[in-house]
Amino acid sequence: MKGGVAKYLKFLEESSTRKVTFNEKLLEFNEKSSAREITFSKQLTGIQQKQAKNELKLKNIINGGEQIGRHSEEQL
Repeated sequence: MKGGVAKYLKFLEESSTRKVTFNEKLLEFNEKSSAREITFSKQLTGIQQKQAKNELKLKNIINGGEQIGRHSEEQL
């Protein structure tokens, strides 16, 4: 009987240690995951800003072309 209790207590201790280790690894994973998410979010924001600038440049080019076309028509 005593051997069974000792084995059970040892099992509980090892189980508790595994649980703590698992929780520590889970926290570490969550921290890394959060850092990756922040990095990705910053990269996405940068891409969106570049895209907005490119769209603005494109609109300016199109508007400039339209103005040149109107100016040419007026001269005719």
